[in-house]
Amino acid sequence: VLSRSLVYKGCEYPMTGVFPVSTHLCDRPQGLGYIDATVTLENPYHPVGSVIKGHEFHYSKCVVDAGAHPAFGLRMDRGFGMGAKSDGLIRNNVFASYTHLFALGEPHWAVNLVLAARRHRAERIPHPSDNSRHNWA
Repeated sequence: VLSRSLVYKGCEYPMTGVFPVSTHLCDRPQGLGYIDATVTLENPYHPVGSVIKGHEFHYSKCVVDAGAHPAFGLRMDRGFGMGAKSDGLIRNNVFASYTHLFALGEPHWAVNLVLAARRHRAERIPHPSDNSRHNWA
């Protein structure tokens, strides 16, 4: 959904275009099994250098648009990810990956998700005590 397009049986369908990749659906699994990945880029959810454990199961692969250089935040030490041993596309607060986390093995993830949501809310919705910009009466 977050790619520029979805390619299926030779036909290309437009998607949201958040990331400069096209998602190609395949007849055979492109990633199947347990993964270990190292976080390589700053993001709201996982500390750089941490090792993520999880699982992947997908019948698609992501192809980076010509000339594009999307930010992949995971180096796949075991597994396939989105391709070229990379996974975890990052843009602002979005962390999109094929990796299904083993949440109990990533205790920082849930806390950081809540903190990111709170930061986002604080940026979007003024607090009622902030009368300098809004009349809350």
